[in-house]
Amino acid sequence: MLYAWRELYKALATRNIIAPMPSSERHWVKIRDWVEQQLTAPEQKIKSCYLLIDEADTLMGRELAMKSGVVGFVRSLQQMVENVQTKIVIRYVIAGLHNLTRMTTESNSALGKAETIALEPFNSGDDILRGIQLVTTPLAALGFLFNQANADLPLRILSVCSFYPAFIQLYCKKLLDHMYNKRRTDQAVAYVESIDLDVVEQDHDLLSDLQKKFEYTLDLDKRYKAIALILANVYYNEIEVGKHDGLTIGQIREYCEIAAEDHFRGMSAGAYEGLADEMRKLNVLDRNGSRYILRNPSIAMLIGDRARIDEQLKVLARERPEENRNHGDRRHVMEVNGSRLLFPLPIAWTHSRMDVIDGGLVILAGNNLSGLVDMCNSSGDWPLTQNDKYKAMSMSPTSAGAVIEKQRRNVSGQGSKRNGNKFLLASTPGSWRVTDIDNFSGLAVKAAAQNTRLVLIALPDRMFDIAQGIKSGLLSKDRKSQWDVVPVPSWSLDAVHFHLRENIAIAENSDACGAIIEATCGFGAQIQTICSGNMSINQAMGSPEVAKTVLAPDLKTFYEKIGWPRAISDELRENMELFMAHADGEERNGVKVDEYLAFFSLVDADLQFLNWMGLIQEVDNNTWHVPDLYARLISK
Repeated sequence: MLYAWRELYKALATRNIIAPMPSSERHWVKIRDWVEQQLTAPEQKIKSCYLLIDEADTLMGRELAMKSGVVGFVRSLQQMVENVQTKIVIRYVIAGLHNLTRMTTESNSALGKAETIALEPFNSGDDILRGIQLVTTPLAALGFLFNQANADLPLRILSVCSFYPAFIQLYCKKLLDHMYNKRRTDQAVAYVESIDLDVVEQDHDLLSDLQKKFEYTLDLDKRYKAIALILANVYYNEIEVGKHDGLTIGQIREYCEIAAEDHFRGMSAGAYEGLADEMRKLNVLDRNGSRYILRNPSIAMLIGDRARIDEQLKVLARERPEENRNHGDRRHVMEVNGSRLLFPLPIAWTHSRMDVIDGGLVILAGNNLSGLVDMCNSSGDWPLTQNDKYKAMSMSPTSAGAVIEKQRRNVSGQGSKRNGNKFLLASTPGSWRVTDIDNFSGLAVKAAAQNTRLVLIALPDRMFDIAQGIKSGLLSKDRKSQWDVVPVPSWSLDAVHFHLRENIAIAENSDACGAIIEATCGFGAQIQTICSGNMSINQAMGSPEVAKTVLAPDLKTFYEKIGWPRAISDELRENMELFMAHADGEERNGVKVDEYLAFFSLVDADLQFLNWMGLIQEVDNNTWHVPDLYARLISK
């Protein structure tokens, strides 16, 4: 804080925007007050000021680590801007990397409502024209031109650099050095030819410099590096058979836990989605449906060949993991007119599925304590992110089609796509059947054209219907590709930490957070229930024992609370319980799990249903875990 305010003060004072302070101050508040006083002084002639705060990633990291209620630099700057706005208009831009990305996705941070601008590679036709200008204009100013015969060379430069502005600058610096050596002293102008680019591209130092530049991004977080190395290795394997499909989040998680387990210990599926989304915004990855790939095949080349990838993974596995909170695990609190509603999925999932609406149908699945029941009972529009809204309605395919058509007509009348706003439009479980999924899948494509993500909410009865549909073949594999069941994940330690940031004593106590998860099986609605009020550490530590008498005194009570489907026969239930008791702690993709399924007359669809119910959960060591509270009941 002190350093940031001193730097801002120096920048304004050296440009004579404000007067120097009479003495050096050691407290940021006094510096801020001086700046504010000077900006509003009667003799102040400047009426508008634009601030660029560059290389702010370390500062944003400090802001993220601040405890709830503490005023950080950005919030204090914003307060000052608001205080002086009647005298001087101040606009500020903060430039940074991954920590700035995390700040802007944190809805309760000082930048939660800031407009974000991602600096991306040149993609569109207009972008590529600007990229060509980035090459030609500076070179022309220095006397180096492209004649008509070589007019395509700037595009070659962009292509070699994968259209990344930073890489283009490195390339052009090498080209400039070469052209200065080539041009005679008596020449005012020299023309760039194909042979000149050959010389630059054959320079081994260029590839080395590009690799170092790219490594800066991967070194921001060791987990970024692990994911990029894994996807590069997958890319090399896939191109041998003529495809480039990438990996799903679940597959990325499995590879990471095998290759660099220590770096990913304690991470939930939502946290992986958060990392992948950050890497997408940093232009390392791209998302195609539910799968992630390297943004550009040349990224694999920058990372290295297979031998170099294997070596880097071995080195990474030996390195000490960094201590990082998984900000993607946070749950967003939606507020309307004083009413509050907690969105049950991690914020990483929300940003990933709403930033790019691909037309796929999403089925949100969870038991009655997952938090989905509250989502079904909500009415009206709820702010999901800065530009996204959530709305739940009772909709059959016919009525959903009417809603989407109404949106289309409204957008046509406005002449734009709702000014950038997006909707998560949910159909509640009582209004649809499994046989409607195909129709909803077709509507999801139409909804995407209107910036709307169409979802179906599935509570236990409907989840069981889906599992039965998969078993019977009613929901076949080719149809299933158009939709995806997304279970509400159990809460992680970091999710509880962020939820209880107002209660610092518990939020910073991992044992207390762990006890809360044990007492609730990680179910979101139950966590909200027991964490209401001013919970003490003793109460948190004692919550598992209380849960044994309240949430899970016996199987009948527990099943009633989570909404166990009545359609499940006693025989099937008993087989499921026996399976879970045996599969607890086993490797998720191991042979034993398949053997247990077969032995207890179950199939993979039954395992999926139990996972959707939150009764058998994916944990960070690539194993299945049955929550302790429930495991105690089925092992009796």
